[in-house]
Parts: sequence; structure tokens; C-alpha cells
Amino acid sequence: MTPAFPILDDHFHLNRRTGRGPEVIKEFMRSGGTHIVLVTLPSWSCGVTPSAPADFREVFDSTLADAEAVRELGCTCYCMAGVHPAEVGRLLERMSLTEAETLMKGGLDVAAEYVADGKCIGLKSGRPHYPVSPEVWDMANRVLSHALTLAGELDCPLQIHAESGPCADVIDMAKAAGMDTSRVIKHFATCETPLLPPANRSLLTGSARGACLRWRAISWTTTPAPELSTARVPFRGPFSGCSRKEISRQTMSGGFTETFRQNSTAYRSKFDFGD
Repeated sequence: MTPAFPILDDHFHLNRRTGRGPEVIKEFMRSGGTHIVLVTLPSWSCGVTPSAPADFREVFDSTLADAEAVRELGCTCYCMAGVHPAEVGRLLERMSLTEAETLMKGGLDVAAEYVADGKCIGLKSGRPHYPVSPEVWDMANRVLSHALTLAGELDCPLQIHAESGPCADVIDMAKAAGMDTSRVIKHFATCETPLLPPANRSLLTGSARGACLRWRAISWTTTPAPELSTARVPFRGPFSGCSRKEISRQTMSGGFTETFRQNSTAYRSKFDFGD
């Protein structure tokens, strides 16, 4: 039966080397999922040790191959390519901060080619979500600004992997880079994150705000989690171990449902979702 609206996971990883490959999408679809945005992994997860921007192509091409396998299983799949912000830690073990910055920006330039060619719908970037030195933090923000500039030039979405919390400064960074802030996606956010459209954020009060917080924290995992039986709900985060009935009860409140309806319509419009 055709779903009334798409169920989208906007940050999905597959890892044939250390986790699970495209076959995991069958579980996602059995739970009602219809669409995913497949996001590129860090280079080391693909067995790649980049020393030049072109080395990231192996990472991106691996994602495209997985996406095709997902589509063959019947799930609509879009791809986002980019350089994971955690790359900086690995790179600094073997090069200077300046060299790492140049390499990461160059990798984003390569990712932008995949967007321009229509192979990916957007870019991925961000900054460390763990403590780093001020020098590394400043460098990471320069890389993020470069990604925002590229996304603005391509008129494509940018998904950022960053620290929990508002990340309010990213709004100004996006504007300075000439990017439409409505196309910046924080893949883990709270309801106070200003990247959530104000019109939708204003709908959420009381329990609906809590429901939104919990729902946005859901992450479909393809890496076995020892604390979570795969026989139960295949989610991690605040809903770990909850039954699907409980997830539905906690999230499908009035304000949340209206927000989900609006976002569903927006996704259909932006990504031309079919049935």
C-alpha cells in the first residue's frame, strides 16, 4: 500500500566494512521507511587514507554504489557527499594544520563536483562536536565556511555534523557565505536550534517541544549496538529500547503532527518525492 506521506531518514549511513551494508534497508522499509538521504562516511571507514583531494572520490563513489543497491531494494535514496569534520583529528597525526585545512577544503571541492553533476543532492560538512584546541576550532569553522560558500554557489542543501545545541553562529556564517539558511540542515538538533524554520518552531509548545526534541534525536543505526537488541526498535538515542507504539504515542501530538506535515510537504517540494 502506498504511504500517505514519505518517511524520510535524512542522515543514513551504511558501512560494509564494520557494520551493515545496503541489506539493512529492508528493516527500515519494514518499519515504514520510504526514503533515505545516504551520507558519506569518514574516509577511514572506507579504508581510505587521503593525501590529496581526489582521494575522497573513492569514499564518494562507494556511497553512490551503496545508493544504487538501496534503490534496487525498493527504497528511494538520495546522496550527500562531503568531508566529515572528524577528519581533522586523523589528518593532524600526519600533517600540519594548514595542510589539513587545504586537504579538507579540496575534498569539499571534489564533493561539489558530484552535486554539480547531479549525482548528489547536497554537501556534508560541520565542525568537531567534542573539545578541540582554539586553533583547530577556528580551522574547522573556516572549512565549514568554505562548505557554506560552495553550497550557496550550487544552490544545494548543506548538512552539518556539529556540536549539540543551537549552533546559532552558523546562521550568520551561512548569510556571510551567501547561502540560503533554510537549506542548512543540522542532522542532530534541539527545538531551540535556529536552523529549524521559525514558522514550525512556533508551533511547538509543552509536550510537543519535548516530542520534537526526542524525534529529531532518532538515528537509524547500521552498526550493532550492544545495549539494544536488534529484535526491538532499530533506533538509537532517547528512544532506545522503546516500542514502536510508545514512540508513536510520545511523538504524534498535535503540534508535532502539524510540524511533521509541513516538513513532509517541504521535502516533497524540494526533492520531488514520488509515491
